Amino acid sequence: MSNQKQKKRKKSYFAGECAIVTGASSGIGKEISRILVRDFGMMVFGVSRNLEKLERIKAEIESENPFGGSFVPYALDVTDIESIFDLRSHINTHCLNLRLVISNAGQMLPITEFSRENEVQEKGMTNTNLIGAMNMARVFIPDLRHSPVKVGFVFVGSIAGIVPVPGCAAYSASKAGVKNFAESVIAENKKRKLYIGHMMPGMTNTNLFAKSGQDLPDWVRKYMTSASKMAEMIVNKARKRKKRCVLGADAKIMRMCYRLNPSGFPRLMRRVLEKAGIYH
Repeated sequence: MSNQKQKKRKKSYFAGECAIVTGASSGIGKEISRILVRDFGMMVFGVSRNLEKLERIKAEIESENPFGGSFVPYALDVTDIESIFDLRSHINTHCLNLRLVISNAGQMLPITEFSRENEVQEKGMTNTNLIGAMNMARVFIPDLRHSPVKVGFVFVGSIAGIVPVPGCAAYSASKAGVKNFAESVIAENKKRKLYIGHMMPGMTNTNLFAKSGQDLPDWVRKYMTSASKMAEMIVNKARKRKKRCVLGADAKIMRMCYRLNPSGFPRLMRRVLEKAGIYH
């Protein structure tokens, strides 16, 4: 373990304690779980619908574990608030020091015009992205806000929540909902020990597109941030208790261009997506 990582662990308010990470079976959520276990010695309740996959990655996540952390697979659907209350009861039974909740679960649909999107899939995605985040906040923030020690709740949104993306109308809307919900909750808890963060990643090289039934060309993936790097940025911002973070060079460029030309930049994005062969 490097001296730098040891210093980060010492400065962290959540090291050695308990965390919840939703969407933990793959992508950013899996990598966040790995970092929290490996670098901070946390007991991480990894949440996903797919228990089999969570159990498969448990050994992988715990393979490099100098501080005695652990990964606890826990299957639930974030759109089902009763199952989240069950998780809360489980946490209270097995862990006395919940310090960090990272609401990361998300879905995406194939990039296409809104009129061509599947209505059933669209509602499922919106429920996972927005209602799922609200459910996690509704169950855990009331406990966290009364904590006598520093604690944190992190929403993982998307740059699409502040920059509209053609071909991703419903996805952009769901992430804009997360953005405004997070901002409201941040304002409501300003003077408490509870830290609330909103992370807005740019394009990240995960299986999010593949799970939607649409993969990306290799030349596009080359410019995306790796899941491990994005997870590292999210954990670092949470450790420093940063409230609003646009993450990734592409996300920062998108935000700047949209501010400069809010009507023209989305049209430019559409042409780029068409040229890439991923907008239909």
